[in-house]
Amino acid sequence: MELTELITAENEKSASVTRFLGLVKKYTDISELTVEIVRVFIDRIVAHQANGRKEKNRQQRIDIFYNFIEFLEE
Repeated sequence: MELTELITAENEKSASVTRFLGLVKKYTDISELTVEIVRVFIDRIVAHQANGRKEKNRQQRIDIFYNFIEFLEE
């Protein structure tokens, strides 16, 4: 049963990537980033608490979750 679940999960991931690539192909000639395009590609954005003081070296992690493929690691 575990192998079947793994295969099903991989098939779902593959279908999601295919849908995402379809979006990418549709928007290959973007001359301007619009709200519509952002909504098509991005599911949600998570901004984590910043570390450090309010100086120029302050850092904040921001995760972007894309439609169909979720979160991409750097």
